[in-house]
Amino acid sequence: MKTKVLILFLALVMLLASCGNEDAPPVDTSDGGGTSAGTNTGESEQPPEIPEDLKDTGEIIQIFTQGWYGHAPLDVVDIGVEEDSEDLITGAAYERDREIEEMLGVFVEVVAEPECYDSFQTLLTQSLGGLEYELLLLRSAVYTQAVVNGMLLNLENRNLEYLDVTKSWWDESSYEALSVCNQYYGLCGDFTVSDDLTLWALFFNKDMRSSLEGLDNPYDLVDSGDWTYEALYEMAQAAAIDSDGTPGMTYTDTWGITYIRDAVAGMINSVEIQFGQKDEDGIPYLSLYNDANATKILDIYDMLYDTDVCYNIHAPGHEGSDEIAVFTEGRALFTFGGIYYAPQMRDTTVNFGILPYPKYDTTQQEYISSVSPLFLTVLCVPSSNTANLELRSLFMEYYSYLGSDLVVPEFYDRLLIGRVARDEETAEILDFIFGNITYDIGNIFNFGDLAFRVIDMTITSDRNLASVYDRYDDLAQAAIDDLVSALQ
Repeated sequence: MKTKVLILFLALVMLLASCGNEDAPPVDTSDGGGTSAGTNTGESEQPPEIPEDLKDTGEIIQIFTQGWYGHAPLDVVDIGVEEDSEDLITGAAYERDREIEEMLGVFVEVVAEPECYDSFQTLLTQSLGGLEYELLLLRSAVYTQAVVNGMLLNLENRNLEYLDVTKSWWDESSYEALSVCNQYYGLCGDFTVSDDLTLWALFFNKDMRSSLEGLDNPYDLVDSGDWTYEALYEMAQAAAIDSDGTPGMTYTDTWGITYIRDAVAGMINSVEIQFGQKDEDGIPYLSLYNDANATKILDIYDMLYDTDVCYNIHAPGHEGSDEIAVFTEGRALFTFGGIYYAPQMRDTTVNFGILPYPKYDTTQQEYISSVSPLFLTVLCVPSSNTANLELRSLFMEYYSYLGSDLVVPEFYDRLLIGRVARDEETAEILDFIFGNITYDIGNIFNFGDLAFRVIDMTITSDRNLASVYDRYDDLAQAAIDDLVSALQ
């Protein structure tokens, strides 16, 4: 697991805990079983040993990767890099590829698909046609289809003998979270930084906040345990202004909050709700709907549906608008998004900070960091190709180790901390977000399309959660039953 929270942050947390409000603890940094792309402060682990009989085989390691509909911030750029680059991540990835080719005597080759859902059919057709990849980097929306269709090898296969998910360059919690019926098909880690980009994060305009009288500093609220959706909404209401001279709130006005529908899944997770969980046999079950959860979700929706304060780019009439531009042009106090926004924002003149998604209320003990259920990047092994699994597992292990040594520091320390984080508080928040990750199997597998239909409610300001759940819960349960039947 990539648990790499900085010692400085831990020291600060202990100081705050001893000096601050005893009833309102600072950001919880207990081991949530998640990952971090930060600097490993413990004794560094040794790279895997390379047996002589697996050196210089001349094998081509062909990896299937996916972009995200041509959206550059979510393209995979750190796998199979053929040319050196001044870009921090790409340059480090180039060095990694050259090193593993020298150490193992293999060649890295990538077949990149720019789309998501369409690429599943491409992959299925190629597999049926006899094209054999060594490894697959699948977006979670396709990973779930591949599991259902029996296209992935159980990573517990004894021939994958060099794969050790307990090493720091893997996220061991993802290994468990992505499993079904105690069968393990996917894994996240330092093999690529693409999975790190899919973590949800909240960006705020520090200068705009300072210019509005009477608003608390969000960093102080996070530390005291009082960073809640109610506190967020009060600030957003103070910031929203009809500033463009056109009657009514329009895209060119100043907004309290901007968001996309995808981020709503992270909001739901952030208030201690999961769409699905697993029992002791690893069988998924629905856990979204009860009275308490419905109250939390609808309270968030009531905030988002205040269209004088919140701008949803997926709402009717907002097509083609850009929630990032609203923020980078200084016309929004908050924008709900993901870490993948951060590199886009490094050149903006807006003085911004990064926050975790809020708690529901102050009785909630922890802030919760989760991943996108659509474009999380998962490493898998195709079941159609079982040749040379020993070499393949050694490659997976050594490539991820080199990622932790070469690529991740460029991404986290130099890009996020060095160029994006503009204050100490944001650096600390990033450590927390990366160190406490929740994976929601019901969200990722989207059983019966239930999870997507719930967040789609925000497109039309729908408040009838009970009706949506009743419409899809049987379909969701049938999808779970079909999945379990296929795997048993």
